This record gives sequence, structure tokens and C-alpha cells, in this order.
Amino acid sequence: MKKVSPVRLLILFFVVSFLLFGCYLLVLYRTFATPIATNWIKNTYDLKSDYANSVKGNKILITSGSNGLFGIRAKDIEEQTGIPTVNFATNAALQIDYIIYRTKEVAKSGDVIIMPLEYEYLIYEGEISKEMVFYSLTWDKAYYRQLPLNKKLEYLFHISARDYLKGLKEQYLFDGSEFNIGEGYTSKSLNKNGDYTSNIDLNVPDITPYNGLPDFKETFGLQRLKSFKDWCIQNNINLYITFPAVLGSEPLINDPYFEQLLDYFNTNNFDVLGTPKEFIYEDINLFFDSLYHLNQTGMTLRTESLIKEIKNSKVITQIEPTLAKTNNVNQQYATTSENPLPMEGFQFEISLIKADTVVQLGEPIDVEFSIKNTSPIIWPAKGLKNNKFLIYPGYTVTSNGDYLYEGRFAKLLPDVQPGETKIIRGQIIPTSGTGSYTVTISVVQEEVAWFHLINPQNVPLSFEVIIEESKPTYWKMVLLSFISLVLLLSAYYLRSQMRARSRYLSR
Repeated sequence: MKKVSPVRLLILFFVVSFLLFGCYLLVLYRTFATPIATNWIKNTYDLKSDYANSVKGNKILITSGSNGLFGIRAKDIEEQTGIPTVNFATNAALQIDYIIYRTKEVAKSGDVIIMPLEYEYLIYEGEISKEMVFYSLTWDKAYYRQLPLNKKLEYLFHISARDYLKGLKEQYLFDGSEFNIGEGYTSKSLNKNGDYTSNIDLNVPDITPYNGLPDFKETFGLQRLKSFKDWCIQNNINLYITFPAVLGSEPLINDPYFEQLLDYFNTNNFDVLGTPKEFIYEDINLFFDSLYHLNQTGMTLRTESLIKEIKNSKVITQIEPTLAKTNNVNQQYATTSENPLPMEGFQFEISLIKADTVVQLGEPIDVEFSIKNTSPIIWPAKGLKNNKFLIYPGYTVTSNGDYLYEGRFAKLLPDVQPGETKIIRGQIIPTSGTGSYTVTISVVQEEVAWFHLINPQNVPLSFEVIIEESKPTYWKMVLLSFISLVLLLSAYYLRSQMRARSRYLSR
């Protein structure tokens, strides 16, 4: 029998283990997703980002976790100040690094950012939440890829076997849809400004008030906030800190943490709106379903307080140089189409940027394209009742020349000026089975006609899409099982070799 060196066996064991473990992590990265649990957040960010990016002048951005989503009505702030205001708040479980990361994507020079951060952000020490892992690996792998290596590994280590099986089940059941209002958190409850609107005045008497905070110290979260303040200064963006609405009582109101926190903000030159105590509410009837989630009555009360703080601060004067321009743009670009366009208004150019050409049954078709108004006429952003005379992009789906169905993309907000180009991102939800289909995208004026039918010089955008049978995700489980089996067999082989060598040496 050929003598086998124990060192070689040990090296082989570590190499095989390392490769298999690397394969295991790669499988997690490539296949783990929880689309049902997280798609409402993805859709929420998409809608809020679209409105933020549509603002021509400067704007106010409200960014935080869900206390801002459920507790601030940006629509009221916009109406009271005349400044376009976006409620960019989502979910506190996504943590401060990601909230800042997404805010930077939509903020621009001259904007005002107001951050009513949950206290969990301020006492945060860098721990990773499973919600952040699930969301980034499902919908934002670009964010995951820019993380340092140790963070990438830490994210993957947070996925348990139960999590993975849950993700497989969600991927199998996911049909691209989202919860309806009343079934769970949903982007369908958002208004144009990004405010949540279905947190009706329900009383949930078993909500436990926030009792108190730990001793004050400069945490990882506060350090991140300081770095973000420096970024805002470098990019001519005005940052304001305010405080979350929270259900509390006397112990929280008198917590010494707050005085130390205000001293910290003052020492580090943060602009602050209000005090923590102003937004601590003892009346449970103002809350919806958690100690950070106000209902509509509470949202009104809290928003009124925040508007007073805004009007008493420098917020409005800081946007003043662009405010008149913004108001003019909004007024000019928010006209209503009350009649069919004149013939010369039905002119456009359309170009495909990217689109899915192969999708599985039940999946949406993602598409991105540009539309240019090549006519001398403004395309108004609004229509009459039931969208009569509204101008916006739409699509038709055909198979072998036979019409199947049609739909519309988002409205063109604000108005489209002559020569202006709009970038449109949207989804087409297939309502037919597997097969090959032709998608045609054009511009339509409701109850008038498609532009390309009125003016043959307009060439609509067309592309082919193949819808395939859904591929079962159970192969992922099989792959993991196979890797585990190989690992066990390798260990068994090495063990048998070591025993054989032991018997050989004992002779």
C-alpha cells in the first residue's frame, strides 16, 4: 500500500473544505432571495425615487425608517411651504448605512434633507439585521457588491438553513404581485409624495411604550451620521436632524439621554429641528400598529409640529434661490389636457434602453426606454376625469399579429416640453401563457388615439419577448444537498485514510 503523508491529507482536507465552503457561499449569493417579504420595500423605493428624480428644482427629502413613512405627511409640507417634498422614509431594519446610501442617490446640490431617525439608528453599533441581508441579496446586489469582504461574508453567515428554505418557498410562490391594502405593508398605500395613506385610525392597545435609552456615547450610528453631514456639506446639501414620533411615557420624557444627545448635535454643528420631547406622544390612540407608527390622526399632529419647526428654521430660505424657479416650473409643467392635441402635437421619438427578452411564466417584463417630444406642443401632465385626454406611454402585446392586451406606464410628470426627453422605467405584467410575443410601446392620448396611428412618421418601439415555463427552484436544494454530501464523503475518505495509515504504522 502506498504511503500517504498526513500533511498531504491535511492539506487536501483543507483545500477541499475551502472549495466546498466557497461553493456554498456562492450558491447562497446566487440563489438566496425572499421576494414576497421584501418586494413592498423595493416598490416603495422605486416610487419614491421616481418622484424625487422628477423634481426639476430643489426639494425637501424626509429620510428615515418607518416612523417617517407612517408619521410625516410630505404632501402637507409641500403645500404649506411651496417646496417639492418627498417622503423617502422606508424601513428602519435596513439600517443607517443603507438609508444614507439610497438618500445619496436622489439628493442633489441645493436640496434639504430632514432625518427623523429612530433611536435604534443613534445607538446602533454596526450589527447586521436579517432584513438588511434579505433585502440586499434579493433586490440590491449592487449595494452588496460594494461592501467590504468581511461584511459580505457576515451577510451570508446570517442566512440559516431555515431562512434559505423559506427563500426557496417564496421564490416558488412569488408571482410578481404585492400585498393589497389591508393584507400587509404595501406600496399601493403611497400617495405621490411617498406618504403612507392606509394607516387608518386603528387603536392597538397592546403596544408597549418606549421605556428608555442606554447611557449616551458616540456610537457607530452617530459616527455614520457625522460622515453623512460632511458629505452633505461637500455637495451643497442642507442636512437637518429631527426626532422620531414615538409612544412614550414619563420615564422616556425625562430620560437624561436626550440632553446629552442635543449637546452632541450642538457640539458637532448639526442643524436640529425641535427636541425629542416634542415628538414623544403618550396617547396610544394616535398610533397604528407599533410604537413608531402613527395613524392618520397622529400623522397630522406630528406633521403640523414639524411644519412649524421648518418655518421657524432656515429651511425655506436655504431653498429660496430656486423656490421661485421651482414654483414656476411646477405651475408651467402641471397643466391639464382638456382637449385632443392639435395634429402637430402627435410627434415623438422612442428608443429602447433595455428590456427583458426572456422571462419565466408569472414574472414581470422589466423595460426601460426614452421618449422625446419632437413636436412644437407641450404635452400636459394631467388629464380630465378618468384620465380623459391624458398623454402617457403605453404598450400593446400581440402574438402572430393577433392583439392580446394592452396597458399603460406611469404618467409623464411633469409636463413634457418640446424637445424634452423622458426616461421611463416600468414593468409589463404578462396575462397570457408561455410562447413568443411582440411588445409594442408608443404614446397614447386617452380617448383620442395612439400617436403612431395618427402620424405614420412616428415609429413605435417593438421587441420580442419569450415567456418560458417557470423553472422549479428545488434544484437549489438539490445542489446544496449535493455539496453537503460531497463534504461528508470527503471527510469519510480522509478519516478512512487516516485509519488505514494508523493500522499500517502499528504493524
